[in-house]
Amino acid sequence: MLGLKRRVVQYYEKGERDGKEVDIPLTVRLACAAYNAGFRDYHGPPKRAEDDMPPVTPPPPAVPEPPASE
Repeated sequence: MLGLKRRVVQYYEKGERDGKEVDIPLTVRLACAAYNAGFRDYHGPPKRAEDDMPPVTPPPPAVPEPPASE
């Protein structure tokens, strides 16, 4: 479901791999929590009106910088 191999899940369940502690990544924990809460699919946050606007290009500098003196 999450694209994790069975062995990786076993490491997470056991909490260690080859005697070393294994931490479950935050993304995996959040995905499991969302699945337990009933979410089965996610397409991102709702689209906002300002997302349809073109990006703003900053204006060029008003005064060019003087050349560096040696």
